[in-house]
Amino acid sequence: MKNLILVLFLLTHSIIFSQVVTVNVSEIGIFSDIGNKNYRIVLSNPKFKDTELVTSTYILDFNELTVTFFTNGNKSIKGIDNLTKISPSEYLIKLNDNADDGSGRTVPVTIILNTTSKNNNLIVTWYNVDGDYTVVQTSLNSHLFIVK
Repeated sequence: MKNLILVLFLLTHSIIFSQVVTVNVSEIGIFSDIGNKNYRIVLSNPKFKDTELVTSTYILDFNELTVTFFTNGNKSIKGIDNLTKISPSEYLIKLNDNADDGSGRTVPVTIILNTTSKNNNLIVTWYNVDGDYTVVQTSLNSHLFIVK
């Protein structure tokens, strides 16, 4: 019986995450605040905010547990360290990426993906230890495609 439950759990877990999601982003909102803060706090009361036109693509592969990021002709592939399904349409993705200060260090990055939202379907957030600030980027203008 225990083996059957384990097999059913593994099958349903792989079905839930067996998809590839592509998000093409043409405009982002950039929000930041001093200290290590939750992204919702930063979005509600940022010390700095701006918008930026970008040409970026995120490919989130839940089969291979990777995130491929293209921007301005540059490609970066990162492994997903943790993938959590928050709701039927919302995922929390944790990975390590290069710091935004040119130091070459890696920092923990959290991606929140909403597969039913028309815009703001991708939130990327990280904390810079050296500068003591949290950055949150939201997709203001984006298109999402799901391949199951």
